[in-house]
Amino acid sequence: MCSVWLWNAPNNIKNIELVFPIPGHSFLPADRVFGNVERELKRKEVIVQPEEYHNIFNKYGLVVQMEMVYDWKNALHDVIKPPGLWHFQFAQSKRFFINKNGNKVKVKGEPHYTSDFTQYKSILKRGKSFKDVLPLPVAKNNVIIKKYKISDVRKLLEKHYGSQWESHPELEYYKKIINEAIDDDIQENEPSCDPPTVDSYNIMI
Repeated sequence: MCSVWLWNAPNNIKNIELVFPIPGHSFLPADRVFGNVERELKRKEVIVQPEEYHNIFNKYGLVVQMEMVYDWKNALHDVIKPPGLWHFQFAQSKRFFINKNGNKVKVKGEPHYTSDFTQYKSILKRGKSFKDVLPLPVAKNNVIIKKYKISDVRKLLEKHYGSQWESHPELEYYKKIINEAIDDDIQENEPSCDPPTVDSYNIMI
């Protein structure tokens, strides 16, 4: 993403340096926020509604609702080499450098904070350019939940609230998710004859 940004940036911007500090040794304002949030969450035995998380986050920081999120992973898949094929060890690098020279953007990673050993090279696949990276918007509330996750959630709800858990108004969030997953599965697997009923789907789970 930074390489694409630099490729599109004004020509007076030539370099980006990303430095990852040693884990556990940072003293940033965000650390205090994370600590306060974690401390309050530990005091809560049960959190049912997503809004409960939002309320806690709002107490200690500014919560920004994203208007648009883009699918960078799929957009980069056919353009960028997998990190395992890069010219340096991605996971071991503590500093990343991105350089632009004309219309070419190259990258290098360094495993040390004070020594530079690697060279700048392209991470593009053969015949590809950063102009080929065109991320599409991610549809809101369109996450596909795996069947076993739905089954686990249903079992937990029945364990804590009983077989009539759907009658609890505070569990409407989970009821909606499970019903939507069932509807999607029925439509996907609908045969040419009579479609399966919701009850038959429950039996299959």
